[in-house]
Amino acid sequence: MKIIPSILAEDIDTFRKSLRDAESFTDYIQIDLMDGFFVPSKSFPAEEINRVQTPLLFEIHIMAEDPLYLLDRIVHKGLKKVISQRRQLALS
Repeated sequence: MKIIPSILAEDIDTFRKSLRDAESFTDYIQIDLMDGFFVPSKSFPAEEINRVQTPLLFEIHIMAEDPLYLLDRIVHKGLKKVISQRRQLALS
């Protein structure tokens, strides 16, 4: 069993700090992305992940009305898995 820490941040500065903290104790994280519609909170823009330099591998949990819209904006070699609600993927 592997415990995967999750980062949920509404702004990019908080995300970057949490990411640097995680680099000190893990090699894999989950990043939560929210659109402010499917769930009331909204995270930083998905495109910001492309600018992040980290040795960590990660998965993304997309909580959005249109998860494929957010996913299309992410191109990062560290991305290994995407998680989303089934009903939202069926609507996209």
